[in-house]
Amino acid sequence: MPLESTTLRGNTALQACLVRDEAHVTPGARGDHVGLIHKCLLVLEPAPIAANEIRSKAYGPSTAAAVLAYKRRRQIINSSYQNQADNIVGKMTIARLDKDIAKVERSRTFLDRCPQGGGGGRILSLARVSRTTASLATSPTVGAPGGPPPPVNLGRTLAIHLQRTDGFTAGAELFALALLARARELLRPHGIKLVDSPGPGIVGLPVPWPDLLVHTQFPADRFAVRKAAVNTTPGNPSVLRVILCPFDPVDDIRGITDGGRLTDVDESLPKFCLINTTRKNPDQGTLLHEMIHASFLGASPPHDGDEQSVYSVETARTRLSNAHAKKLSDAFFAR
Repeated sequence: MPLESTTLRGNTALQACLVRDEAHVTPGARGDHVGLIHKCLLVLEPAPIAANEIRSKAYGPSTAAAVLAYKRRRQIINSSYQNQADNIVGKMTIARLDKDIAKVERSRTFLDRCPQGGGGGRILSLARVSRTTASLATSPTVGAPGGPPPPVNLGRTLAIHLQRTDGFTAGAELFALALLARARELLRPHGIKLVDSPGPGIVGLPVPWPDLLVHTQFPADRFAVRKAAVNTTPGNPSVLRVILCPFDPVDDIRGITDGGRLTDVDESLPKFCLINTTRKNPDQGTLLHEMIHASFLGASPPHDGDEQSVYSVETARTRLSNAHAKKLSDAFFAR
């Protein structure tokens, strides 16, 4: 029977591992198949895996220890010749990894995927940008009759933990600072401060990842990169974790917010954000946009139709509504 999970089923080495003893994956192995095992273990097993082993897709000592811990926890023992678990990935182990990660893939979480501007994944033409700029110049003044109400002053602080993966290097700090500056600009009228902890900007080691890209269309990748980030810098669960990383081009979106209860595996994750470093929004509002998604404990409401709202999917957003500012002030990462 072939592997069933989206994460593992396309890999020939792991498919062979399922049916042939000589194809077992053992300490010393390297390659894409080991990287996939790492992703599964990051999601399913608390035992840490060394950053250098994740980056190089190597089955080193910490990978072997994580495999052993995973097998002991689930009593994966071939009773025909064993009386205790070992640290290799054989037929029984790959079958169980496949079954367990497939459950994660089927789990329902509060996933928000934010497309390109214009609502349909389209990049705005120069003509449309000109029209948008002109409309902003003539739009009703905040607080004026017929215009949006004046900002409420909430006197709160929001705390985020900003990280990046190995795959995002060139311009990472400048990109992060631009996102933070834009978020602070739109929060300031509401009396809300933004603290990037342990900040400022991107501080600490990059998040180790076995691929250049994060395949955000797959739950295993989303949860695994979050776990790798937590293992790199544990942080505070009451701080929103935001990871900057290049997405797979087939997932043509600017950002993702995920989290909540994994229904089939009886686990719950705090909401976290991934921001695509290859599909940057010209208005730099993606960070604040995803923070609004994360402020809802359950499902987020649909995006705003108002093109000037930062909670829309447009590209020239100029304001944060009072309703969204109030929601942010009550978020789990608010002080």
